[in-house]
Amino acid sequence: MTSIEKYEADTPALAPLVTTAPLSPLEKMREQAESMSVAFQLADGICRTSICPQTFRGKPEDGAVAIMAGATWGLDAIASLQNIFVVHGTPSTYAKVMKAVTLRAGHKVETVESSDTRVVVRAQRAGSDTWEESVWTIERAQKAGYLSNQKYKTEPEAMLYARATAEACRRIAPDAILGMPYSREEMEDVAAPRYVQTTVGAPGVAGLAAALGAAPVAEELAPTPPAEQSAPAQPEPEPVAEETAPEPAPAEEQPAAPKKATARQIAAVKARLESEGYEPKDWSDMLTAWTERDIKTINDLTDQDVAAIDAIFNEGK
Repeated sequence: MTSIEKYEADTPALAPLVTTAPLSPLEKMREQAESMSVAFQLADGICRTSICPQTFRGKPEDGAVAIMAGATWGLDAIASLQNIFVVHGTPSTYAKVMKAVTLRAGHKVETVESSDTRVVVRAQRAGSDTWEESVWTIERAQKAGYLSNQKYKTEPEAMLYARATAEACRRIAPDAILGMPYSREEMEDVAAPRYVQTTVGAPGVAGLAAALGAAPVAEELAPTPPAEQSAPAQPEPEPVAEETAPEPAPAEEQPAAPKKATARQIAAVKARLESEGYEPKDWSDMLTAWTERDIKTINDLTDQDVAAIDAIFNEGK
């Protein structure tokens, strides 16, 4: 059994897709309210048991939302709690579940090539003659900064397969997987530590700042230590130097505050997000995860945020 077969072995069974007559907005809200009530009753019981994942244990409200989300994709209550996760405020599930939902909608998803270093998955929308292909290699994952996730060392083929599968499903069936834009594996990659995030504020950030036109910050900060060291060298004015030394420090620190990203930098980030297939409605969650700051809109980015995102995509993702 290959690593991919092991990965997909426990894919939950989905209920058959049932097509019903469209409801009015009011009817939809009434149906959702009734569904929420039923989902909460189920969650209130299941979330008290040991079979419930730790994420939802003792949290019937969260569990009810997960059950409702899972129901739209054909999952029963228990399968929903076991396969739906919330990462950085965004619901996600395993790539294998995204594939199952896509197949359930009548589309096709096939594995073309698979190894520890390269996986190719293609997908075709029902009624279309065009195949969309997604290629993920270990080099691409490295350029994106995802190798900090240890699973790329222990399960490289499965991780590349999850990325390629999720990407292919998004391209041909966004309507089928509406509500779960990213797989759990993708969100784990975003949540995994990256060197660019740990060096913000450290000496190494000077290089990133310089690359984005923020070199003056590094140049202004550099002279600060010599100014403080030279003060004691003056015998008479020494008391005065000690009194005035703290004053330049705050003045020097002010320019170190991140600058607002330029229109050109924001346009570059936007282009990369679009080329990767990220929907505008999901940009806020993804940018927040990548920068570890609360980003409401793409215009909230600073030069340091752009540096972090630039390192993640590494100019060629």
